[in-house]
Amino acid sequence: MRGLILIDELENHLHIKMQREIFPCLVKIFPHVQFIVATHSPFVWNSFSAQMQMDEDTGSQRDNIVAYDMEKNTVLKGCDDKPLIGWSMDEILNYALKVENTESKVIEAALKDYRKAVDEALKLKPSKRGDSVDKVQKAYSKLDTILSAGNPLRQILKLQMVEFGGVRDDSPNQT
Repeated sequence: MRGLILIDELENHLHIKMQREIFPCLVKIFPHVQFIVATHSPFVWNSFSAQMQMDEDTGSQRDNIVAYDMEKNTVLKGCDDKPLIGWSMDEILNYALKVENTESKVIEAALKDYRKAVDEALKLKPSKRGDSVDKVQKAYSKLDTILSAGNPLRQILKLQMVEFGGVRDDSPNQT
């Protein structure tokens, strides 16, 4: 069967696991049908990458995913000329769906305080950073108490803290 199927908000009322699986299932069931799908789900978007096709002329894989920016009336080309497939959820949310920050408001505020403390400390010569380092350590400790153990930001912050004498032993969630 050949045809065209239009689906608006494919993700509606679907569990996240199903959002990741629905589009590849539809393509498998209807291999000769073109789909036009509107979605606000990074999970549906991410499942599109499984739908790369081989270009019969060149024998290479072809990105047959097109995203349209309704606000700008333009087709999204990808970031830095990279295709629109294989993106992380954050990249999809930031670039394609225009969600500026995916962190919780609590983490966002704590990160802002941490960055401010780091910026102020870095303006000073290392020998003059005393109180500034304490502010950085306090801001780090606050983040350390609220970030989940598996949050990759935790490792990045630890690396940054080397500049300020490393992580103090009184940080609550040392891993």
